[in-house]
Amino acid sequence: MSTDWLDLGLCREDDEPDAWFPVGTGPQAKADEAHAKAVCWQCPARERCAWEAIERREPSGVWGGLSEGERRLILRRRGVKLADPDPDPDEGGDRPRTLHTIWQARAAATGDGHCAWKGGQPITYQQQHYTPHQIAFAVSRGRMPVGPVLPTCSRAGCILPAHIKDQLEREESSRATAVAS
Repeated sequence: MSTDWLDLGLCREDDEPDAWFPVGTGPQAKADEAHAKAVCWQCPARERCAWEAIERREPSGVWGGLSEGERRLILRRRGVKLADPDPDPDEGGDRPRTLHTIWQARAAATGDGHCAWKGGQPITYQQQHYTPHQIAFAVSRGRMPVGPVLPTCSRAGCILPAHIKDQLEREESSRATAVAS
């Protein structure tokens, strides 16, 4: 099936890529979802995006203007029996569960120089909730992030470690830019 419709997505050019993968149910998550849906409803690829997400049972994020719950409702109305909405592919096996094993099980190269998250979010590890960006940061930098971890590329949902920075790294970049000017 052709994926040319992906190139038409307005989400690819949006300045708030994390909005398509809101975390939790708080005010920020609701604002992120509302932002994503507002952009989706103007998008020429909206219908195809929604249909594709429903067909592949996309477990997380806003796709084609539909949230995770809205897509599950459509599938239930179609009579599709759903498994656990957040299967944990990193559990089981002989290896202990760590942020590294979670990253290895859920991060996937997209083939265009970016990285995407497979499965639901946030991830609970040792009684703490983590976003995919936080896990990518911790695994790649060997330390927990300070402040929000934000993408530096324009690809919605990209979690490639080279494409993210925490607050400390953003401040350091700003200082270096100020010194250079």
